[in-house]
Amino acid sequence: MLIPSFAPNPRSCDPDAGRTTVFLPPAGFREVESVEAARFLSREPAAFASTDRNSPRPALRAGVKFERKVHDELTASWNQFGSYLAGPWIEFKSGNRTRVCQPDALLLFKSGAVLIVEVKLTHTANAWWQLRKLYEPVVKALTNHSHPVYVVEICKSGDPLISFPEKVKMHSQGSLEDVKAFWTNEFNLVIMKKV
Repeated sequence: MLIPSFAPNPRSCDPDAGRTTVFLPPAGFREVESVEAARFLSREPAAFASTDRNSPRPALRAGVKFERKVHDELTASWNQFGSYLAGPWIEFKSGNRTRVCQPDALLLFKSGAVLIVEVKLTHTANAWWQLRKLYEPVVKALTNHSHPVYVVEICKSGDPLISFPEKVKMHSQGSLEDVKAFWTNEFNLVIMKKV
C-alpha cells in the first residue's frame, strides 16, 4: 500500500514505544518555506474582514473571549519590555505569491528580539504549525533575520505530554512576569488557567 507523503513531515520519536509519529498540517494550512520580504499592514485587509468573531459556535466564542483576556493581561504586564501588538496583520512575499498572516500577538523587545504569541483554548499541535511553519519565518523576514525570534503558545488547558513535533518547554503561569524565560529556541508552552 502506498502512503502519501507530505513535505516536510515533522516527526516525533517516542523512544519508550519505539515508534515515530508523523504530524500532518491542519486542513487548508499552507506553510512557508522561505520569505523574501515582509511588512506590517496598518489595518485588516478587506478580503479578510470576517464575522467569525461573532460566531454562533460556542467553542469559537470561548476562544475569542479567552484570547481577549490574555491580551488584556499581557498588554498590562509586557509593555514594560517593549511593544505588545495584539493581532498584527503582516503581508509577506513567498515565492511568486504575496500573502498575509495574523499572529495572535507579537512582543517587540527594545533589544530587537521578537516573541510570537499563539493563544489557544487547548494545547494543540496546530499551534506548532502556525508558529514554526508560518509566523516564525515571516517574522524573521520582518526583522531581516537580524534579531532572535522566539515562540510561545498560551492556552487555558491541555496535556503538555501529548505527542508533539518537538520538545515542549513547559512554564508556569507565574513565568509570564519573567518574559525573558521564553528566550529559548524550544517551543514554549504556558497553561494559563487563571485570567
